[in-house]
Amino acid sequence: MLGVRDPGPRAVRRTENAWRTSGYGIRDNIRYPHGIDDRWLLALFISSYVRASQCARVPRDYSLWYGRSMNEITESVDRVASETEFSGVVRIDHEDDTQVLEAYGLAHRGFRVPNTIDTQFAIASGGKGFTALAIVSLIADGTLSLDTTARSVLGADLPQIADDVTLEHLLAHRSGIGDYIDEENEDLASDDYVLVSPVHELAATEAFIAEVDGYPTKFAAGERFSYCNGGYIVLALIAERAGDGSYHDLVNERVLFPAGLQDTAFLRSDEPSGRMALGYL
Repeated sequence: MLGVRDPGPRAVRRTENAWRTSGYGIRDNIRYPHGIDDRWLLALFISSYVRASQCARVPRDYSLWYGRSMNEITESVDRVASETEFSGVVRIDHEDDTQVLEAYGLAHRGFRVPNTIDTQFAIASGGKGFTALAIVSLIADGTLSLDTTARSVLGADLPQIADDVTLEHLLAHRSGIGDYIDEENEDLASDDYVLVSPVHELAATEAFIAEVDGYPTKFAAGERFSYCNGGYIVLALIAERAGDGSYHDLVNERVLFPAGLQDTAFLRSDEPSGRMALGYL
C-alpha cells in the first residue's frame, strides 16, 4: 500500500480515498542528468494517471471555476463532494497561498473516523508514476535505456514475455504482454480475485513474479496500446534487479526524496499508521 502526503508550505495535499484515485501533484521540480528533462518525466508521470482519472467520479467541467470568487468555488467543491460522496482532501492554491483545504468523507467507515488533511491514502495505480520515474532515473544515469529488453534483465523468468519487449513498450502500455487483470476482458468482474498468492506474502517485489507468470502474449510489442497492470510489476522487477537496492528503496531515493515527498511511503496494510485511511472500492 502506498500512502501519500505531498507537503506544501503550510499544509498538505491528498488523493481520493479509494483504490481508484483521481491523482495528485508534485510541487517540486525533479531533475536528473544526461539530458532527460522535467517535461519528459512529467509526461511519464501524467501518462500513468490516464486510467485513474477516467475512474474518478468528479465532473470535469472546469468552466465551473472560471470567474468565480474563492467562496463560490468552496461552495461548489462542497456541493460536488456531497453529490458524489467524495472521500478525500481537496486543496486549491493560488500563487503561494492555500485558498481551499478541506477534508471529506471517512477514513474508516466502520468506526466513523473522518478524514483529516493529514490522512494518508492508498493510491493504487498512482504508484505506476513512481515506478516510471524510477525507471527513467536508471535510464538517465546510464544503467538502462529505453531500448533495454525485459529479457536482458529477467533472464529465464517470465518466459511468456516476448524477447523484443523493451522498457519503452512497458512504460507506454504497448508491450502486448498478458496481464493478470486484463481490463479488456469483458467477462472479468470487478470483484474477481485475480491474485494467486495471499496478499500478506506479497511484501517483496520478487514475490510478484508468480502473479504475472504464465500469461500468453496478447499482441506483438508496439502494435497498439493496452493498459497493462502486470507491465508495471515487470518494470518494478527490472528496476530492482538493475538498480542499487530494493524497489521501495529505489523509489524513495530516486523519486520521493528528491521531490520532497517526505510523508509518502509504502505502508503495509497489516501495519497501519495512525493516519492511514482504509481503502474502499
